Amino acid sequence: MLLSSFRNCCVACLVLAIPLAVLGLLVLGKDNPRSDDPPSKEVVTNSLQMKLVLIPAGKFMMGLPEAEKAPLKQHEVEIKEPFFLGMHEVRVQGFRAFVEDDGYKTEAEKAGDQNTWKNPAITQAEDHPVILVSWNDAQAFCAWLSKKEGKKYRLSTEAEWEYACRAGTTTRFYSGDDFEGLREVANVGYYTTTPVGQFKANAFGLFDMHGNVYEWCQDVFEQGNPYRVIRGGSWEWCDNRENCGSGARTCREPSQHHHYVGFRVARDP
Repeated sequence: MLLSSFRNCCVACLVLAIPLAVLGLLVLGKDNPRSDDPPSKEVVTNSLQMKLVLIPAGKFMMGLPEAEKAPLKQHEVEIKEPFFLGMHEVRVQGFRAFVEDDGYKTEAEKAGDQNTWKNPAITQAEDHPVILVSWNDAQAFCAWLSKKEGKKYRLSTEAEWEYACRAGTTTRFYSGDDFEGLREVANVGYYTTTPVGQFKANAFGLFDMHGNVYEWCQDVFEQGNPYRVIRGGSWEWCDNRENCGSGARTCREPSQHHHYVGFRVARDP
């Protein structure tokens, strides 16, 4: 009788264990999503197959701790509203869809430059970040995509960009303070662009916030200066830590186009 009770108990435990094991696998799958779908983040995919991550509102310390003067001097900034930001930089294939649909010609093409986004000075594939596009070209892309989808696309503000790049970190890079460590997780000093998303994402699930290409932001560099901010460093101009830190900033004229500058789109929720 004791042996029979033991067997019945084992059967009951086995029956109970099977659904629990299945539930455990489901929970495990939920906590360990694909690398391009960060946990606890809303990710949307638009008509160009661009993934955008919802960045939550919050506060952070913007700037560099060693800076003594504005605007680099550290100061608290509040991002009052959540916003979507491209998981990746805009790819060649996405920009090509814009040009083919709209008939748009970039400023480099209008100027008759030898190298344009179609014919860059470096080897690029469709999944590489588009380059040789000006701030004005990026604005035209955002206007086209906004009209196409009925949603407001734009460039991020400089504060939004740094907040999204830091993703809760206070170190020089989202990977830490060490430049050699950054080289392991970002395309810095690799002598050409790489396909987007090839290096480690930050805690928000954003790729290539450091390196690959600089990214246009919406803001002017300073009052009275028409130059526009670029952030993040690039495959070429990132040979030292000053160029590509989370708080580092530089600028270019809105009509300028370079083989180390691209862009990433933001979208209002």
